Amino acid sequence: MEAWMHCWSCEHDTPQKRLILERYYRTPEIFNKKKGGEVKNRLYAEVLSTHAFFKCIKCSAPNYFIHEFWTPKENSDNEARKFFHDIEATGIYTQEHLYGVYHYPNFKKQKAPEWTKDLPEKIMLLMWEVYSSFNAALPALCAMGIRAVIDIYAVSKVGDIGGFKKKLNTLKRNGHLSDGQHSALEAITEVGNASAHRGFKPTKLQVETGLAALEAIFFFELQENKFKELKSSIPPRI
Repeated sequence: MEAWMHCWSCEHDTPQKRLILERYYRTPEIFNKKKGGEVKNRLYAEVLSTHAFFKCIKCSAPNYFIHEFWTPKENSDNEARKFFHDIEATGIYTQEHLYGVYHYPNFKKQKAPEWTKDLPEKIMLLMWEVYSSFNAALPALCAMGIRAVIDIYAVSKVGDIGGFKKKLNTLKRNGHLSDGQHSALEAITEVGNASAHRGFKPTKLQVETGLAALEAIFFFELQENKFKELKSSIPPRI
């Protein structure tokens, strides 16, 4: 079959011929814990994946795609059949339960902005590791790294005063975060928490959103003095 897929060589979607399609099942255990460390809730889920090799009809470059689909085990049969049927028929599956599409090779890397070199050393080094995990297609690890960056940033501003919620509320109250930034960091922190403690694997888009929020906050802080200089240089109205 043929499908329009992204080609790394053409750098855009192209018509491609599928050469190989394989299925793979795995059953991870998802759980959370009580404060004492014992398991509170335990859930087994099915992760269904397809592994497909395509060949670009335009340039003949090979492309490898993985589609991953998560569903609670007790409800998986019908949805699994639809997932595999759609992949086999069209090469893609875009329903809401799909939580990962990975494309190899992927030469389009998310580079750390040049200005990250001006961040405090601890934040700078961890941010670079976050970009590395993103480019290695390790979204859960990347989400946990973003969560750690937020924690280090919060402690640097308000001290180690408690959990994430208290730190973020204090950052907002002290004027370090706007309402929108506060809401964004709350959501991003929850993604990191779920990845670290509940076996959640975020999508590429969710991780990109987290990186964008951090970049916006850090860039504005680094440029704040320049903004002040710019404002002072503007001649007053006559």
